[in-house]
Amino acid sequence: MSDELRQLLNENKDKTVQKLAFLGWLNRQLEARQIEHLPVLVGGTAVSFYTAGNYATQDIDLCYDSIYLLPVLIENGFKKKDRFWINEELNIILECPGSETPKKINCIELPNGDRVFISSLEDIIIDRLCGFKFWEYKLDGEWAKIMLSSNSHQFPIDFQYLEQRAISEDVLDALNQLKAEFEICQLVNSDLKKAAEIMVRNQIDPRPNFLGKIGLFDDEVASLRKKLQELVNSPGNFDIDEEALAAWGTKFDLGRERMETSSPGIKTSIVYDNF
Repeated sequence: MSDELRQLLNENKDKTVQKLAFLGWLNRQLEARQIEHLPVLVGGTAVSFYTAGNYATQDIDLCYDSIYLLPVLIENGFKKKDRFWINEELNIILECPGSETPKKINCIELPNGDRVFISSLEDIIIDRLCGFKFWEYKLDGEWAKIMLSSNSHQFPIDFQYLEQRAISEDVLDALNQLKAEFEICQLVNSDLKKAAEIMVRNQIDPRPNFLGKIGLFDDEVASLRKKLQELVNSPGNFDIDEEALAAWGTKFDLGRERMETSSPGIKTSIVYDNF
């Protein structure tokens, strides 16, 4: 096994940094063998990188044909077990779940000059949104929201590209929901009126248990619900249309419809008994 690889991993105690150091070293070995097409990091370790190590994962997922890795892995003590390549001494577990290259790729330059290629932040968000919507993995939705909020100077989110990908994967509704929830959390202490409007416009659940789940504290929930009650009582003071308000009330069973006679015709209004 390479002494350099051991040293690289020993220099870094952070698990995510260790994995990046390993991948940078691996890419250098492939380039030394004149292999120009290099692996792209996806999956949990990519989430961990984009969330500053807050996401815990054991294995390293690569978009790559593992046949190109075999000589390097075998020479350095990796053994095949099911779909994984494992080096127990280095505590590295590697998997190549697919060889289709992500649509957009970022390049991480490490302090020693090594490079790691990683699926874009936008594509990793879309991957988690798919798990959230189609497999009902609620934590995938939470991590997608965290990554939306982690928009950094190093890899700023291209929201136009993100929305295009969301449309192509049929998760635009999930993306808009999470963006709205994030905006509400950002605005609840600075612009309650706008936060309330976003809730109604995006049909967000106003019940306290849900608001707590999206990250609001009890006092913030109370303040927001008070502002929502103002919106219900005096919608004309808010930038929201009656159809959206009626749909929101119906969706969450907040009230009942009643008909009131008004000249020259019939007027529909909403009474919110359960808010």
